[in-house]
Amino acid sequence: MDIKEIQERNYEATVKRGQITKETKDIQFINKIFDEVDELHSSNYEKNLDPKELADIILVCLSFAKHKNIDIIKVMQEKVIFNENRKD
Repeated sequence: MDIKEIQERNYEATVKRGQITKETKDIQFINKIFDEVDELHSSNYEKNLDPKELADIILVCLSFAKHKNIDIIKVMQEKVIFNENRKD
């Protein structure tokens, strides 16, 4: 799977489970991102870092972008180019 397919499949699975609806607000996505960061933080203290928790953060971000109709892959590409050219 490429990142676009991952984004699509995860979004649809999350919608199917009723966790995302047309009424889902930005703050709900942001709060979910914070929840997932907390889980990653906890996993790092309880044992070795759990890469699945890191994946959860990325998946929520991808779903947020899809929900907002943001071409996040394009934006990430633009951001990489920006970072490559940064002077600091």
